[in-house]
Amino acid sequence: MTAFSYLDCPAIILDALSGKNTDLLDHVLQPDIVYYDPLHGFFQQTDVWQLPALFAISMPHFRWVAVLDTRDEGEGYFICQITVTFSTQKRPGSLPVTLHWKMIDGKVAEMSLAFRVHKYLSQRDGLAGQWFGWNRFYQRSASNKIKKRWLKQQSKSG
Repeated sequence: MTAFSYLDCPAIILDALSGKNTDLLDHVLQPDIVYYDPLHGFFQQTDVWQLPALFAISMPHFRWVAVLDTRDEGEGYFICQITVTFSTQKRPGSLPVTLHWKMIDGKVAEMSLAFRVHKYLSQRDGLAGQWFGWNRFYQRSASNKIKKRWLKQQSKSG
């Protein structure tokens, strides 16, 4: 696969993260990529290849519904507004997300997702998420539970 346009990037990345086509990660991401989102935190290098498995745990049945707007911010930086749908505990949810990335030599070198964790937790956990989702302790607890489930799954498969 050759280098791709920044307009193609969101669809390729989101398909890979949703587990639809994880083989694309090799062709799209730099080997020394840095990734961040407010729920999972920072990932570097080889950890990024584990993101589809982590997303499957934290947002079961998630899919990227719409790429609303993609724009070039200059110097290799790009921003894309997307909408995510997911379902957890039989509750459907929809979340506006901003995808930021930087391309170097036709591949993504930095990537981050920006979304309101409180909004996600409100939809995921229902009333408890609405009441306590704004609290950093509650957010950290949710993030730690996801990471523990992910590590447990990794130890079983590895």
